[in-house]
Amino acid sequence: MVARVKTRKKLSNMGRCAPRDFRMVEAMEKVAGVCEDFEKQLARCVQENAHRRDPYWILVNSQWTNNHSALRTNLIPWAKKPPKMIGTMCWYVDNVREILTHEEPDGWILFKDAPAVTMSGEDPKDAEISEDVLNSSKGMPLAN
Repeated sequence: MVARVKTRKKLSNMGRCAPRDFRMVEAMEKVAGVCEDFEKQLARCVQENAHRRDPYWILVNSQWTNNHSALRTNLIPWAKKPPKMIGTMCWYVDNVREILTHEEPDGWILFKDAPAVTMSGEDPKDAEISEDVLNSSKGMPLAN
């Protein structure tokens, strides 16, 4: 019985931060799992198209299911560079030169929303790069 009292006292000293920390760890594990699944899907798509000698692009579009329990990701190989759409990623693949990249000018990652806070912690409206970020998607179609 004495051990129980000590345990309760120790748990009460942890304060309200403990559950928040557990939720953060859980969220980070989910993100890591989603990234790992995507990497496997991308590797599978590249392997399935390993016979191609001409450069091609892989358009990636992800969407949550209706109850947000699973993320459905579509990877579509394109012979020509696809049009930019908000909410997509595009990977450039060249099997001959062994290139796989999502960086401009060959590929891109276009999020559905502008980041709420920049990496420096500033409000995006106050940041120097926010104009480019906020205006970069004008006139582009939305994938979902």
